[in-house]
Amino acid sequence: MQRITKILTVVGIFIMVMVTNYHDVSANYKADYYLRTGSRNLLLAKSFHVDFNVDITGKDYNFSTVINSDVENVKQVLKTDFFINGYFKEKNFSEQFQQYADLSGSKDNLYTYDGKQWTRMSSPKQTPAKLTVEQINYIDYKVNTVFAGVITNEIITENSEYALIDIKVNIEKAKQAFIKEFYPKITATELQEINTVLRNVGDLDIIVKYNKRNMMLEEHKLDLSRPVATVAINMLDLWGGNNKNKDLYKGFFQNFNFVIGASYNRFNQIGDIVVPLEAKVGKLIKADDVLKAGEELSKVATIN
Repeated sequence: MQRITKILTVVGIFIMVMVTNYHDVSANYKADYYLRTGSRNLLLAKSFHVDFNVDITGKDYNFSTVINSDVENVKQVLKTDFFINGYFKEKNFSEQFQQYADLSGSKDNLYTYDGKQWTRMSSPKQTPAKLTVEQINYIDYKVNTVFAGVITNEIITENSEYALIDIKVNIEKAKQAFIKEFYPKITATELQEINTVLRNVGDLDIIVKYNKRNMMLEEHKLDLSRPVATVAINMLDLWGGNNKNKDLYKGFFQNFNFVIGASYNRFNQIGDIVVPLEAKVGKLIKADDVLKAGEELSKVATIN
């Protein structure tokens, strides 16, 4: 089980690196400028609004999650509305709740309203390391060097106001570069299993919309349909053994679609986000209890 956990960790970090750093490996000069400029300006904005959506569909199910957030970068306060809808085997479900995150004080505080009551949770301050401009530039250079050549195709469609950038990342090439650079001591057995898990995953498809007037990224669209379905089926073939439900699990990924999208607007136009008084006096939930619940859930979900 420990080896499987390590393999999944490596695969998970690899996919996360590709999804979050694609803008640092662009081979096209113009696309590289748009992606880097838009990403950095978004991080430097005092505030903005983001509409984030995740759509997952399959043979007998559909899950749709919409997350609408107001973000104050300077004060480090967020207000978020969650809307979850879908159906599973002809049974419909719908949930919505609201959250405030206040990261401005000595502790990180999260407040949640589920439509009936407010709950609150505090955790020790997670202070990210502050990087110098030189360090940021070095990281950009390192990522660009390690993953040079992994983008197989870039198409830019543009007019005077916008640029639409369609990117395809070759996961096989990226995987080889990633392991060579970050996991050079991985064993032959582990490498073989990673290769099996990532076999035939195809390209990672990303579409980005850049606003030339305000020099911001306005939209992202990431199609994970084939990579996620292929990885899941490969894992079942590799570790599923004679589990009687293996074919049932594989059926979950028939006609599978998994698309993530985000749109950004109202840059530097968000007013003060104030956490409601009733949220601050809501029912206290201990962070340790949430972690323990997650551990128990992971045990239940483990395929033997």
